[in-house]
Formats: sequence, C-alpha cells, structure tokens
Amino acid sequence: MRWRRDLGWGRQIASAEDAVPARAAEFGWRVHAAQEAWTAKVDTKAAIFFTLQTALLAALINEHARNRMLGQLVGWRHAVADVSIGLSSIAVLVAGAAVFPLLGRSAAHRHGRRDNLIYFGHLRHWDPDDLAVRLQKLTTEDELQQLGRQLVELSRRNWKKHRRLQAAMALAVAAAACVTLALMWPR
Repeated sequence: MRWRRDLGWGRQIASAEDAVPARAAEFGWRVHAAQEAWTAKVDTKAAIFFTLQTALLAALINEHARNRMLGQLVGWRHAVADVSIGLSSIAVLVAGAAVFPLLGRSAAHRHGRRDNLIYFGHLRHWDPDDLAVRLQKLTTEDELQQLGRQLVELSRRNWKKHRRLQAAMALAVAAAACVTLALMWPR
C-alpha cells in the first residue's frame, strides 16, 4: 500500500487504487447508519400505531356491548361491526409483529459467528481474545464482505417491518370503513 502525506491535515491517506475499498467501506457504513435510522423510525411508527390501534379496538369492543351504539345494531350492520372488530384485532397483532424484535435463531448465530463480525447476535458467542485476534487479521475485503452480509440482512428485516406496518394500517383503514358503513348507512 502506498501512502502520501495530505498537506492540509498532516494525516496519511491511501493512494487512489487503495482509496476504492476505503470509499466502499465508508459508503457501506453510511448505508448501515441509514438502515439503522429506518429501523428506528419504523419501530417508532409501529409502536405508536400499535398503541393507538389497541385503544381504538378497546373502544370498539366497549361500544359493542348491548346497551351501547354498536351493540344496538341489527342484521348486516351488526355483522359489519363484528368484521370491524375482527379487522382491528388483526391490525393490532400485525402492528405488534412489526415492533417485535427480529433477532434470528440463537443456534444460527452460534454456528455463523466466524463469518459475521458486525451483528451482536453473532458477537455474543465469541471469546473476547479470539475476537481480538480475528479483528487484527481482518482485511478490507473481509470488512466489505461482512458489511455486505449485514446490509442485506438488515434490509430484509427492515422490509418485513415496513410491510407489517403497512398491512396493519391497511387493516385499520378497512376496519374504520366497516364501522363507518355500519353506523352511517341509511336505514
């Protein structure tokens, strides 16, 4: 590896051919940070949605009592109100699934720890001294392979979380439409 002195800061920087893997790693870590931000955002949205939808479900169930508004509906209106409660219940479950941590299987982490040095699920199975030795031997190519695997897995998990939240919201809209239809349709 050839080095030259950077006149502005006095630090060592790699030559142009050495800069490509360094830029790739830097970009990969920026993408990783973006993935972490998206994970945090979807978890926050899903937690808020889960809380609100649970409260709405409780209100629907409360209003379904015989002497309450939904409980007084008859015929198809009562059936549609029941469907609304069912859809709201499913929306709560799906939103809960979106918030639920996707950690992966412990056995797979233990088995795959040698090839994965980023995710805490793998790192927890390492002996600290063995990990230090492995990190010392890590090449730029190794780092990029590790980072690539981490980005793909993190993206898959984020996709699942976003799709679950999307499904929960669609179910909630359908439930709201059903209860509105049952209550507002002219008699």
